[in-house]
Amino acid sequence: MGHPALPAQIALVPNSRKAKENEPDYRIISRKNGFELGAGWNRTSKSSGEDYISVSLSAPEFGTIYGNVARAPGEDPTKKVIIWNPVN
Repeated sequence: MGHPALPAQIALVPNSRKAKENEPDYRIISRKNGFELGAGWNRTSKSSGEDYISVSLSAPEFGTIYGNVARAPGEDPTKKVIIWNPVN
């Protein structure tokens, strides 16, 4: 995954230490330096019933982004993108 203005390879890593329902299902980690950049939660769409991952990313370079994980265009089903709407 990457951000168009700030290319960054990140990984969604299952949160093996999740102990409470409100804790994230995933940690978002920078593949470059291993820093944690955010978290993700499994959600189910009320309108379609489909499952998705809701994420929150935060870094000094871009502030905080809230979005959803989706399959990236192309043939590789393992590649994902984050769809988000800018605050401004």
